[in-house]
Amino acid sequence: MKSLLGIAFVLLALSGASLAETRQADIPPGSGFVATIPPIADILSSIAGERASASWLLPAGASPHTHEPRPSDIRGVEKALVFFYVDRLLDGWAASIPAKRKVHILSLVPDSLLLDFPAEGEEDAEEREDHSHEPTPGTHDHSFGTDPHFWTDPIAVRAVVPRLAEKMIEADPEGEEVYLANARALEARLDSLHVEIERRIAPVRGRRVVLSHPFLCYFLHRYGIPLAGVIEIVEGKEPTAKDLARAIREAPRRNASMIVALPQLSRRAADLVAESTGLSVRVIDPLGGVPGKETYEELLFAIADGIAGEGR
Repeated sequence: MKSLLGIAFVLLALSGASLAETRQADIPPGSGFVATIPPIADILSSIAGERASASWLLPAGASPHTHEPRPSDIRGVEKALVFFYVDRLLDGWAASIPAKRKVHILSLVPDSLLLDFPAEGEEDAEEREDHSHEPTPGTHDHSFGTDPHFWTDPIAVRAVVPRLAEKMIEADPEGEEVYLANARALEARLDSLHVEIERRIAPVRGRRVVLSHPFLCYFLHRYGIPLAGVIEIVEGKEPTAKDLARAIREAPRRNASMIVALPQLSRRAADLVAESTGLSVRVIDPLGGVPGKETYEELLFAIADGIAGEGR
């Protein structure tokens, strides 16, 4: 009974602490912050509260890897107090847009919380299963490139929140008290979010997953879901016949339970592997910004429920 009451309290706290309004639109000159993707904009909006707006550039359903900035994107960025982009391996097009202040967010993530892209063809589920799901400080290796999808791990986001607040204060010193108070409140909400996701994931922890593209590695790593393979390591580069054959061969050998694809990319390769292995394909959105996934909390709950098979 106590555990049920605790769960109800967490859900009530999360639902009552909705993030400030975010949108994909131009913003008034000098009054807000702009990010490339919806989850980052929502995090910024939570820190800004009522003091400033937050918006994002990426259209719904588009891939941040291939988006080309439009004139409206450039106008919005020029008006912003600060422009936030993730990394050249995710939204590198943003690095060339002129801005008053520009922040490379991945550089703010502590090195101990960063993950590398899995080496092509070398992912080993058994080894990952034996490893702790807490990253070990000092062991990060950039040999294969740093995975930029850090926001799917709420603990990594929590570590970045104070640093984001610092960047916002640099651009708007008079808002320091607001930004710091909102950042502390957000950290507490992220702790509660993490606890609730752990509860939702618990029944399927240990099940192995094949990803169509390595967009959920941080989430899987955090919550004890072993990665059984990746079909397409480099987005936009069609997997070769050899890549597909490897995935078809290795998925059953590693006892994969499902294939997870994302809606922003073609699922053709995932469907081919699924047809040959008998695995189901689940489509999980890592970006949100659409009804039902407008807030960061909603997005992470949707990811958790997609992995757990709840389909909420």
